[in-house]
This record gives sequence, C-alpha cells and structure tokens, in this order.
Amino acid sequence: MKKTSRGFTLLETVIALSIIVIVSAATLTLVLSSHAATRRATERQAAAGYTADLVTCYRATSDEAEFFEAAAFALGLSELREDTPTTVPGTAFSARVIYDTALSAEILDSEGEVLSRVTFYRGGGSG
Repeated sequence: MKKTSRGFTLLETVIALSIIVIVSAATLTLVLSSHAATRRATERQAAAGYTADLVTCYRATSDEAEFFEAAAFALGLSELREDTPTTVPGTAFSARVIYDTALSAEILDSEGEVLSRVTFYRGGGSG
C-alpha cells in the first residue's frame, strides 16, 4: 500500500477491511463446524456406552422383569418400559428397548435420530 501525505485511500481501506472480514468469517465457520462435529462424536460415544450397559443388563438377567429393573437402574431411570422412548436423566437422549428372543435397543437424540443401536441375541451374538 502506498502511503501519501494524506494517508491511505478509501479504496485501500475498504479492501483491507474486506479481507479481514472474509478471513474472520472463514475462521469462525471452521471453529463452529469443528465444535459441532466434536459434540456429535461425544454424543455418539456416550450413546454407545448406554447401549453397552443395556447389553450387560440383558446378559446378566434371566427374565424380562429382571432385565427392565436392571436396565432402568443402569440408565438412572425410575422405570423403563418396552418399546417406549424414555428420556435418560441428565442427557438429551432417550432409550427405546424391545425385549424378545433378542434385545433390541436404541439410543436416540432429542430430534429422534438414532445415535446407537444394538441387537443382541441370548446366545452371545450381536448385530
């Protein structure tokens, strides 16, 4: 930039400010998208932990009533009902469990999107 006795021209000032705004906007966009991706990964990891807890309860119990009691305790719930999304305290998650010849469990986010899903068969296999 050429400095004269009068200072910088209006055009030079506008160009410099435009560059600053563009770089700042790009940086802010990158930070926000990185934060959203990290938050989502953290939610999925926590949801996977909840489904692992449900499989552990399924493996450790021998009947449906015992499973639902143990699963409710593991998730910090007063009650867990079959095939009814139930909000997990202290989180934005809800758990939906189906107890049949296999355990089918899902952890959903606040919009109803599945974060973690497991189907576990009594013989030890999962899908």
